[in-house]
This record gives sequence, structure tokens and C-alpha cells, in this order.
Amino acid sequence: MACYRNKGRHEDGFKAMATTDEVVMGGQADNPLLQAWLAPHATPPFAEIAPDHFMPAFEQAFADHAAELDAITRDPAAPDFANTIVALERAGTLLSKVSAVFHSLVSAHSSPALLKIDSDVSLRLARHWNAILMNAALFRRVAALYEARESLNLTPEQARNHKLKNIITRAIGQKEWVNVDVTTHALRPGDRVAVKLSDGIDW
Repeated sequence: MACYRNKGRHEDGFKAMATTDEVVMGGQADNPLLQAWLAPHATPPFAEIAPDHFMPAFEQAFADHAAELDAITRDPAAPDFANTIVALERAGTLLSKVSAVFHSLVSAHSSPALLKIDSDVSLRLARHWNAILMNAALFRRVAALYEARESLNLTPEQARNHKLKNIITRAIGQKEWVNVDVTTHALRPGDRVAVKLSDGIDW
């Protein structure tokens, strides 16, 4: 699990943001993907990032995200917007950070090494998000909020801006019904699938 140490305001005058907090990782101190990005606007240090940095960073990011979601599902408190929906919003920061850099490089500055990693990471991302979307304990917490939606006083912004907005809006938003998007594809053994959705979730 990553430990984050707030660095406050830097010498350049830019206030440290969540994505630029120092990440103290055992054995990962030399990985720029797991360190604070102190450049203005938390710009990634592309010149320092090598293909070999990505798999360790993804492994750490998957582990962190899984632990964060496990903490949500094991929370003994009754589900509410803060301990379930807001907690979901804040989970996966490192995974989002590493994924954004990786897919930017794969798209704009690719190489055989990055493409090899991409084939592996795509499968890992699919398994990771499938486990989340099929997480029964997590669904029960969201379902409980749906049942209590009349008392949540959910604002349009809260329903609209969550990164899992397709699920959240339909589960606890303004509507009285839940509409599920379904598509089917015929697959054969050995097929690899990468899915990019339009409502905030990338597999």
C-alpha cells in the first residue's frame, strides 16, 4: 500500500495536489511513476520514464485500488454517500495516474516494448475492472443507497460527476428505474478484447 506524504506548497509557488503528493514506496523509490510529480500542473516526467517502470507501477496501482475498494466493502458503518460513493471517487488515484501516462505514450510515442506491455496490461485492466463491476458486496452498498435515494438529497453534480457515473446515476440518481446497457459479441478461444466505454470506465 502506498503511503502519501503531503508536501504543501513547492518553491515554484504551485500548491501540491493529490496527484503530486510524495509516494513512499518500499523498493520503488527509483520509479518516477511512483514518485511525486513536482513540475507545474503535475506534469509527468516523461524523460525519466522507461518501459520497465510500467509493470511495477501497474502492479502497485492494482494492489492499492483493490485495497481501497476492500476497505469500502468492509466498512462496518451503514453505507452513505460519503463512505461509499465519495470513497469510490477517491479510490484508484494511482491507477488513473499510471494508466493516463501509459496510454498517452502508447498512442503518441509507441515502441515494441510498450506494445508488448499494452497487450499484458489490457488483460489485467479487464480482469481488474470486471472484478469491481461484479463485486457483490460493493453492489449491495450502492443498492442500499438506491433504496434510500429519497433521503439522500443527492445533488445533480454528485450524480453527474462520479467516474462511475453510468452506474451511480442510474442506481441512485434522479430516475425511478435502472436501465442497463447490454451488448453481446461472439468470442473464440484466444481472442483478446479491449473495451473503451463512453461513460468514464476504461477496460
